[in-house]
Amino acid sequence: MNNAAYLVHCEMARWELSAASGLLGVCMQKRGAFLVATSAVRYRRPISPMQRFEVHTSLAQCDERTVVFDHAFVAEGQVHARAVCRAVVKSPSGLLSPSALLGSLGLSMPTTVDPQVTEAVASLTQLDRNLKDIK
Repeated sequence: MNNAAYLVHCEMARWELSAASGLLGVCMQKRGAFLVATSAVRYRRPISPMQRFEVHTSLAQCDERTVVFDHAFVAEGQVHARAVCRAVVKSPSGLLSPSALLGSLGLSMPTTVDPQVTEAVASLTQLDRNLKDIK
């Protein structure tokens, strides 16, 4: 699988998670859409053509401005790749608060988050700041 295919699978996994949680319905009511601001992928092992794999997706972090998704590409019981995607929810009237959207569903962020994911999110945020300054 090539690098672009991983990002397509991340996108599909975010759609599926959003639909299953009810978040997609709330976003659509407010005419909002997820827009990826920053993403990073760590490739560990190749996923061969026709090899079965799963994408395990979760919300890693959420605040008033952004939501971060964690994606693990798992095949044969091993993580083959890991992606972290930071997104905003954009509507015609501006950015929507992801934490408020979750709250409207009676959902909140889990209190325990994998420390390695927390560190990856911090690195991704710093990468985003660094790239923003490049002209």
